[in-house]
Amino acid sequence: MKDMQKLKITAQLRIAFSTILIILAVLLLSGCSANKIALRHVDEDIWVHDMYRSALNARSLSETSQRYLRKHDLIMEWRTRPEQVIHQLDQLIGPESDRDILFILAELAYARAEKSNSSANQLKYYRSAVIYSWAYLFDPRLKGQANPYKHRFRMAHDIYNISLAEMIKLEREIKNPDGSQAGVLAYFRQTFPRTYEIYSQSIEKLKEIIDSDATRPPMELARGVMHISHTSSAMAWRPEEFDSYVSAYEYEVRGFYNHSRTDGLGVPLILTRTPPPKGQRSIRDEYLTPLQQTYAATLVLRVNGSICDRDPQNIVYDVSLELYDPMQQHEVDIAGRPVPLETDLSTPIAYALNIDPPALDGLKGLFDVAAWKDIQGLYMLEPYNPDKIPVVLVHGLRSSPLTWLQIINELLADPQLRSRYQFWFFLYPTGNNIVYSASLLRQALTEAHDVFDPEGQNPHMQNMVLIGHSMGGLLVKMMIQDSGTTIWDMITDQPIDRISLAPEDRDFIEKQVFFTPLAFVSRAIFIAVPHRGSQMALARSSEIASSLITLPADMIRRSYNVMRSMFSGREITAGMVEDLLDTGIDSLKPGNRLLMTIDGLPYAEDIPYHSILGNELAADTPGGTDTVVTYDSAHLEGAVSEKIIKSKHSVQRHPLAILEMQRILHLHLDLFDDRMK
Repeated sequence: MKDMQKLKITAQLRIAFSTILIILAVLLLSGCSANKIALRHVDEDIWVHDMYRSALNARSLSETSQRYLRKHDLIMEWRTRPEQVIHQLDQLIGPESDRDILFILAELAYARAEKSNSSANQLKYYRSAVIYSWAYLFDPRLKGQANPYKHRFRMAHDIYNISLAEMIKLEREIKNPDGSQAGVLAYFRQTFPRTYEIYSQSIEKLKEIIDSDATRPPMELARGVMHISHTSSAMAWRPEEFDSYVSAYEYEVRGFYNHSRTDGLGVPLILTRTPPPKGQRSIRDEYLTPLQQTYAATLVLRVNGSICDRDPQNIVYDVSLELYDPMQQHEVDIAGRPVPLETDLSTPIAYALNIDPPALDGLKGLFDVAAWKDIQGLYMLEPYNPDKIPVVLVHGLRSSPLTWLQIINELLADPQLRSRYQFWFFLYPTGNNIVYSASLLRQALTEAHDVFDPEGQNPHMQNMVLIGHSMGGLLVKMMIQDSGTTIWDMITDQPIDRISLAPEDRDFIEKQVFFTPLAFVSRAIFIAVPHRGSQMALARSSEIASSLITLPADMIRRSYNVMRSMFSGREITAGMVEDLLDTGIDSLKPGNRLLMTIDGLPYAEDIPYHSILGNELAADTPGGTDTVVTYDSAHLEGAVSEKIIKSKHSVQRHPLAILEMQRILHLHLDLFDDRMK
């Protein structure tokens, strides 16, 4: 009986074991069975991350490219032979090709370049990514339209821009056998001087020179080569005049409230230029920084013709290099439609301050006035443009034009403002008294006007806007006031034409005390201006600081010459010349005779002016102080508008103050355009 039970159990075990083996075999061999469908809950940020994943920001391709590779059973081949996959897909290009194939090729080429260990191979695939992404975005012969609502549309722009930027970076590293630099921009710099010189003379000669460059090493692609047949530049300077080209993508900017940039097509560049030596400069160079100059630009590589028209046996892509000035234009025409340019205006500003920081110590300009004698004057952010309205910014006490960089960065972010205005800065030593500094500003503005618009016929120059902060506002105010003989009468009761003065001494005093509104100034903005002085100037520390200011010897000598002629036969005392020899700090004392006299001068009736004030406790609330200037001192009854911002004295850098300046400048443009109709 026991033996029968053992046999029965053994048989049952054998059956069970066989069943398990059968189940395992079925599981292992059932290639036709369906995959298990699973579902899990995820946060929205994971969904967004997966949706926007691409070769640009992750180690994997976008879902669009992966879907195509899976659909055509190319995933494993892409992992093992990526170049073969790119070559295989490239062969599909022809008339009425599916446009999405070009996006996939662009991403694959970019991904291949990123993983390559060879600079030459990287360059080949970055070039290919530029060609493919351009075709996806703009080629009219491909099937369908590039849908701007699809993620891949913006990805294609980014692949184009970043691939072109990488080409620029690589060209600094790759040299031709003859020692010359390879790459796109090197070609640009080498060919442009010749094409510029002969373009207007002979198109055929231009073609001959371009063809002569056929001996250059070919610009290889994943399949075929690229040939640059034309270069053009919209910059104020010719490309060969710049020392270097650097992609703005290579730097991170800190310190600005916002990064002034726009999304679009092309690579934002930083161009540097060293001006000619003194004595060899043009007029426009005289108004630019004598240090290394930095300019923003955007580079576009345009693919000419359709990718569908290429010869499969001899693939050559004809391309053009185009350099644009974002200060002049913000879009480019491609296939009859406007396409926005990718621009970056903040990085060039930060780059300039880091590679060659200007020696503009505000304390130096306050205490050692003579130290700034050779650098004082007007400076332009860009070469003079007759089609733009000048906006002149004047800094305050113990400051310099660097105080305006935050403001400029914000204003340039407005496409209309940067395309319609040109920004100038007035640099002056703030240790001088205000009437002398104002005479320097008046002279600098008049000279610029006479140089660039001597006949007074340019409506843009005739509608200049002045903006002054703190002491700078006092200088601006004197550009729109009429002194008559009021200031002179404050000094003496003798008519000036009865006083015997040397011509240079007469010119010295007349420029300070006799002035009328500048005819070409049509609006002024005052920011935290001590029209009636500041109590801070009375502080003991200010008294000590004032005593440390060294005024120029020439100013002191001429002031004494004037006083000696006015008070002939009498001993000249310090009190007699204090109005002309006040320091910048003394000029700001409440009750100062000169300051009070200027405050009472009449303004030009046809020049509107605006006030922006600070109140450290509350916005839009008259009264109080910005810790340096009280409301009563900064307020002007005749102002067209008054904006009070919760801020201390450096209110010019407050975001709301910048918005108010932006509003006023737009108002100025609207009125200007109405008059021009």
